[in-house]
Amino acid sequence: MLGPNLVGLDAPVVAVVWMKVFGRLADVEVSDRATWLLFLAVWLIYSMDRWLDASRRAFYETERHQIHEGFPRSIQLAYGLVLLLLFKDAVIGLNARAWIAGVMLVFMTAGYFFCVHWQGERFPRSLPKELWVGMVFAAGCALVPWSLGKGLECWIWIVPLLGWVCFLNCAAITRWENLRMDRERPGSLLNTWPVFLARLAWICGITSAVCIALLLFLPAQRLALVSLAVSGVLLGMMDVFRESMDRRLLRVLADVALLTPLLFVFFG
Repeated sequence: MLGPNLVGLDAPVVAVVWMKVFGRLADVEVSDRATWLLFLAVWLIYSMDRWLDASRRAFYETERHQIHEGFPRSIQLAYGLVLLLLFKDAVIGLNARAWIAGVMLVFMTAGYFFCVHWQGERFPRSLPKELWVGMVFAAGCALVPWSLGKGLECWIWIVPLLGWVCFLNCAAITRWENLRMDRERPGSLLNTWPVFLARLAWICGITSAVCIALLLFLPAQRLALVSLAVSGVLLGMMDVFRESMDRRLLRVLADVALLTPLLFVFFG
């Protein structure tokens, strides 16, 4: 069960599922090439983030960082091959609108790496990196459906909501793992937003309530809103019972909680 998380396959799967959701909301067909492109892009970003974390530290508190530290040359080769595949598929499969938005997301992602991995604490950050990650992730999931569809309703509401729930996912993992590198870093979420983390279960519940309330105004977005509401409930429940659960299992279940659209696709 831990295997997909250790090699970074969980986040790409979540991204693909939510891209399909946005495709439904926009009533557009998302191609297999676009799906593969997003999967590879998310895997590359998350894997590089873990590898850079591992390469800068003398201790490794999680298995996912140990794996990336143990095989640096093979990982660098994999990154190069994935970049070539990404560029090829992007040239073939993306329209001009997607290219423009994609370049913007690339710069935002590069900004994240610059601030977190190269500037570190020397770069002032008023907002936690987990919020940055959540919003860019959500925008990436919506990029291709947005480039093919029309209308703004689902993009204005669902993209920020998904970004917020992804932020709650990252915040929960930070709280549950309570890693030494986060405890010792003054700008980490643990040290800058302790009250927020202490009330995380309540915040997850409020998020779910907001999603349900929005159903009154956005019935066409039911699949996304109900999925996000259930995700919020699951993350909140895991936070309540975190002391009685294995830390590694919690890390995996936190990402499983973002796969709630599958419940309605297969059983709804």
